[in-house]
Amino acid sequence: MVFAMVAYATYKQDCNSIFVLNLSPINWYVTFIYLCVCINCFISYPIQILAAFDIAEQHKFFKEGTNLKLKKVIMRSCVIIFITCIALVIPDFTVFLDIAGALGAGVIAFILPPLLYNQEFRDSLTPWTKYSNWAICVFGVVGCTLSIVNSI
Repeated sequence: MVFAMVAYATYKQDCNSIFVLNLSPINWYVTFIYLCVCINCFISYPIQILAAFDIAEQHKFFKEGTNLKLKKVIMRSCVIIFITCIALVIPDFTVFLDIAGALGAGVIAFILPPLLYNQEFRDSLTPWTKYSNWAICVFGVVGCTLSIVNSI
């Protein structure tokens, strides 16, 4: 991580926002990397959005009536097309993803777990555990803030 941060700080102005665009010259290896990134996008994107589909499909519209499978396929297709259009309309979509990732990952990984742990076990916590959980929260807030500032 340290090496990556130093390299990024050194070459930030010379780097494209999408990392594979920095690869040159175009040869069989770079083409293979592009292909792997594309395959990864097609494979990982549906996995990430499955939870949202599961939540949406809990509505009674998708559980009653006829053509339940068709309703789900149409809804999923519309959502994918809508999200793709949003990504195409926003000029530098990676900045939006950076900000959303900084907020989401920071809050889910560093801020909420220690806060919820402190809340759940507040009667049996030692001072050391309580303060170390607060330190993790502070680290998460600082990390989120720095990431958002860097993205902006």
